Amino acid sequence: MNGVRIMSADDLAECLARCESTFRLTWPLMDGPGMLAACVANIGNPTVLMVRTKNAFGVATAETSIFEPRIWVKEQWVFSDGKAGESLRIYHAMMDWGRQIGAFRFTFGSLTSYNLDVFANRLGHHAIHNTYTYSLE
Repeated sequence: MNGVRIMSADDLAECLARCESTFRLTWPLMDGPGMLAACVANIGNPTVLMVRTKNAFGVATAETSIFEPRIWVKEQWVFSDGKAGESLRIYHAMMDWGRQIGAFRFTFGSLTSYNLDVFANRLGHHAIHNTYTYSLE
């Protein structure tokens, strides 16, 4: 998978150690040990892809819904403390996995101010769907 491999429990622990402070900027109430336990519990789950490179980590899920019965792969998160090319390889691996499992769509995005346009353009032709998020607190 072009330098991308499936994560083990040890990889997930390393990911949390390297990523937790960054994740907490967006998700200050994140339960790190709970997140780690949930990821470890999903090792081997055919609807969850957890992959990494040397400096990038990512999780995607394969989902269906009541309005879309076909498989749709959705990036849950990608984190990199290295070169942007490693994140791009993670997105490619997610798309390849989607094709392998017969998904009809792959989506990714950002809940931060990080601009993902460069990644989207390098991944190929795409559509843009706007979402709006409101704090209800």
